[in-house]
Amino acid sequence: MPNEAKKTSAREVALRRAFSHPKRLEVFSYLTRKKGCTEAGLAGAHDLTLACVRYHLRVLQSADLVAHVEDADHGTAGRYIAVAICP
Repeated sequence: MPNEAKKTSAREVALRRAFSHPKRLEVFSYLTRKKGCTEAGLAGAHDLTLACVRYHLRVLQSADLVAHVEDADHGTAGRYIAVAICP
């Protein structure tokens, strides 16, 4: 049981961190509405640098809120999508 409590608290910490910044909330909301977007698209839509977008995406990924999807079939850049939140 102690490991389960640690996992839960680590998950809660990751979620709190992910949603503690207003730009991350905007990015996550945008990904949810648009069904995914590239880093460049997110940067343009939110007036952020690519470095800043990548940082916010890493935080969201660490909380398992977004995932990177490669599009090798079409030779285009990969995109990020929002992942369903399950308790």
